[in-house]
Amino acid sequence: MPRLIEMLHKKDGPGMKHKQTSINKITPPALPKVIPRKRLFRLLDQKDHYQVTWVSGIAGSGKTTLVASYLNARNFPCLWYQMDEGDSDISTFFYYLGLAAKKASPRKRKPLPLLTPEYIPGVSVFAQRFIENLCTRLSPPFFIVFDNYHKISMTSPFHDAFRDGLSRVSPDVHAMVLSRTDPPPSFAGMLANNKMRIVGSNDLSLNLAESKEIVRLESKSRPSGKLIETIHKRTKGWAAGLVLIAKSLESDHSMPQTFDKFTPDEVFDYFASELFEKMDETNRVFLLKTSLFPKMTVSMANGLTGRTDADYILSSLTRNHVFTEKFLTPVPIYQYHPLFREFLISRARDVFDQEEVFQFQQQAATLLEESGQVEEAVELYFNTNDISELIRLIQKHAKALITQGRHKTLEQWIRKIPDEALNKHPWLLYWLGVSCQNFSSAKAKGYFENAFNLFKHMQDMSGLYLSCSGIIDSIAYEWNYFTELDPWMEWIETHTRLGHSFPSQEIEAKVTVCMAFALLIRRPDHPDMVQWLEKALSLSRECDNVNFYMQAIDWAMTYYAWIGNFAKVEIIREESKELAKSYRTSPAMMIHWKWMDISTRTCTMKDIDSALKDVSDALIMVKETGLYVWEHILLMPGIFISLLVGDLSTAEALLKRFESILDTSHYHGFGVFHHFAGLYNLHIGNITQARVHAETALKISDETGYILAAIVCRFQLAYTLYELGEVQEAEEELSRTYDLAVKTKSRMFEFMCLMAKAMIFLNCERKSEGLQLLQEAMLLGRKNNYMTMIWWWYPAMMVQLCERALSSSIEIDYVKSLIHIHKLRPESPPYHIENWPWALKMHTFDRFQIVKNDEPIHFSGKAQKKPLELLKALIAYGGIEVSVEQIIDALWYEADGDMAHSAFSTTLNRLRNLIGIKDAIRLQRGKIALDQNYCWVDVWAFERTLNKAEALWNKSQKEEIIDLYEKAIGTYKGHFLAEENEESWVIPLRERLKNRFLNAILKLGKCREEEGAFEKAIECYKNGLAADSLEEKFYQRLMLCYENLGQHAEAIKIYRRCKDTLNKVFEIGPSHETEEIHKNIVKFV
Repeated sequence: MPRLIEMLHKKDGPGMKHKQTSINKITPPALPKVIPRKRLFRLLDQKDHYQVTWVSGIAGSGKTTLVASYLNARNFPCLWYQMDEGDSDISTFFYYLGLAAKKASPRKRKPLPLLTPEYIPGVSVFAQRFIENLCTRLSPPFFIVFDNYHKISMTSPFHDAFRDGLSRVSPDVHAMVLSRTDPPPSFAGMLANNKMRIVGSNDLSLNLAESKEIVRLESKSRPSGKLIETIHKRTKGWAAGLVLIAKSLESDHSMPQTFDKFTPDEVFDYFASELFEKMDETNRVFLLKTSLFPKMTVSMANGLTGRTDADYILSSLTRNHVFTEKFLTPVPIYQYHPLFREFLISRARDVFDQEEVFQFQQQAATLLEESGQVEEAVELYFNTNDISELIRLIQKHAKALITQGRHKTLEQWIRKIPDEALNKHPWLLYWLGVSCQNFSSAKAKGYFENAFNLFKHMQDMSGLYLSCSGIIDSIAYEWNYFTELDPWMEWIETHTRLGHSFPSQEIEAKVTVCMAFALLIRRPDHPDMVQWLEKALSLSRECDNVNFYMQAIDWAMTYYAWIGNFAKVEIIREESKELAKSYRTSPAMMIHWKWMDISTRTCTMKDIDSALKDVSDALIMVKETGLYVWEHILLMPGIFISLLVGDLSTAEALLKRFESILDTSHYHGFGVFHHFAGLYNLHIGNITQARVHAETALKISDETGYILAAIVCRFQLAYTLYELGEVQEAEEELSRTYDLAVKTKSRMFEFMCLMAKAMIFLNCERKSEGLQLLQEAMLLGRKNNYMTMIWWWYPAMMVQLCERALSSSIEIDYVKSLIHIHKLRPESPPYHIENWPWALKMHTFDRFQIVKNDEPIHFSGKAQKKPLELLKALIAYGGIEVSVEQIIDALWYEADGDMAHSAFSTTLNRLRNLIGIKDAIRLQRGKIALDQNYCWVDVWAFERTLNKAEALWNKSQKEEIIDLYEKAIGTYKGHFLAEENEESWVIPLRERLKNRFLNAILKLGKCREEEGAFEKAIECYKNGLAADSLEEKFYQRLMLCYENLGQHAEAIKIYRRCKDTLNKVFEIGPSHETEEIHKNIVKFV
């Protein structure tokens, strides 16, 4: 499962102090006295059609001053974000932008999300949602300023994500990007669609009037208009050059004759040098030393220079506009203009020797670290080649960087270490493994292994346990060859068996969770499997680490589902539900919970009808949040549920999507795909293709070493072989599967194997053995409340087995539950099985009754009379494809056409409402019918059972024939709709059914006579007389049966009863045939 990295640690690691850096990055510069550029202010005001204004110009062109002065003049609130090279790691960008959002809207307690590794595949979506969320926190009108965008590496993936984020800026918020360059090519679409405009170099260039105002502001002398015009012409309106020249003008107002030959950079260097040389020596040294700081506080400047007047110097530089910016943070921060700082650093290398520069850099790095400017300190330690300090700093802040989601930043820092030094420091190797684990598991595993070997040499148990856990995690992330887990399981088991204590509870929890996973995959039959899982749950809960706990829940639920302990799965789900509520603001947690909930329902079948929609909702959430790492995990239950509920088109679509996102670096995923593809092909009847997929799935599962997955793949292959007629091979595979089920203590797999074996035996003329296996399977299923199977389901098999079970009175209530939950429907309605759990059962013999879901429906009142008459008439006319006109003629013969049809429609709607199952009665093309998938009618069951018996009459299958006749006769409780004596539409069917019933009794009696069971035959014929005392054949057969039993007196009594009945009703005597039978009996006596 993807890890919830943002919740891995509730607090930053030791020593992670980013307060000063974060304030620097999100504070706008203090605005000195400047000349308002009104023409550009008016241009910036014209922003209504744009989401973004891109301000681009060379260094020193006044971008920052323009935007800061504009926002100040218009009194617009803003969020000011200063970008730097570190923002090329987009996780760093969103981390600091989240801090900026918190500063801009302190009343919003819910923090914006961190860009943790699980979001990286969908970083574009993450950026969009982040900016949308950010905009909702800001009170309009509002501006977001991104300064120094040019510092982002051109090769960074940052640009695309940043563009997508900007596309979601709300209409009442405006974004401004300040850069030395025009927008990268990825922004071409925004420009073409007028979502972005550029305020470029030509716009930023000062006009003559602006140049005059600036020169007069910055110059100590009063230059002439002609001189200012010359300066303006030669600087081409470049603000920085103009300011420097103005500050450097001598009293004679002269300029170098070669000035017109200088490039802008040369202009700046020349006049900066002029300005610099006019300062006294102590101030020049101050500037050179402090130029090593990207940003500084007064205390930092004093600490590096050894002076106590840094406050005065920096304030003077700011006040006099000497390319120094001040940020009004709680502790004021200063920074030199980039061009000025570059000049100073270059001059420092000329003034100081290499050793002095090195010492200053080391001191600066220490001061930067102490002030919380860790990123800048790292760069300085690296530039001074102070590897030992760099290593110390990285190890100090590694954990916090991971917590912030800044894996790439940590990796970049560690890779600054030379390989020779890196390979001697196991903790660096460990953190390097952690930093790249989500992006390159194979490399991470190698780093963890190297770290483990060094820790082993050093006998560092903390390092050993953590690097071993890292290796196991990497194998889990790879999802490739789980056989690689074996030596690490053995190492953990050896050390825990020897009684080694853990350095901390958190390390113990981590190791235990990893061990539980490894055993689940490779040794589910381990004698301590359950103990490891329960310990993982307990420890991870106690150490209050939600990431460990969620992993423990994942592995526990998976194991208990595989072995068939669904009650335990449900308990764990409920526990996780409470946890999810407390983290409901985390999209990753909510998706994780949805997966657990859906997966549990595939086991328990609880609310399974809505589960597919929940999968769809979860996948939409994945798309909306960019958490694409969850997509394939959710697709697996989605495919299975689609097959469970018979939605083959959705199963196919989800399967194709799963195939499209398969990654060759995750080999086991292909095994999952082929398993589901095999099951899908089995469902659609493509058995040959199902076999190909089943064999491939088993091959991959065996190769990767996921034991429980291999069991279900072997089961699927076994059943597919049976469907192809390769019975012996199927039985062999099934036996292997059953042995593995017993070995792993999986009652679920035992259940599945028993069911499949029963199916094979029952269809291979091994009825007795098959029924015994079916009895065992259904008993096991009932005891464990198995309403489904694990990652496998085939309705055609289940229908047959449920039919057999009900016919043989095996676990009737449990079997009916299976049928009801899965809506199992045989190809032909099983009217011969009265125990089948029909949605509606309609009894018409003798007294009319409707039973819905095994509960009789009670009717009262005249309002229900007509709807019930409609239902009775429909049954009387056959119940299937009955003409509406025929029904109308029977029930509304006195009404005219339109009124009759209106009455019919109204009554049909009332009938549907009455029975509560709309689809049970279909109306199409002038025909009305009872849906045979929902409805059981005793008339249908009676006739179809008789039809089947009659079809077997000449096939010498007497035992089955007798069973069928007895079943049919038992269905006939009395004459059809006996209470409806006045309705003409009842009589034809009533008479036909009666005749068939009487004929069935005669045939059953003859069968009994042929087998010498005269007592049973007598009982049968007596039932016939009870139904029709005038049927002379029953008297004849009774006389003969008694004669065969030697009970002549009883035979004569039957004759006399026949004679009296016929005389009384018809005033006639018995037939010639009856008289002959009587004479023979009397003659014998």
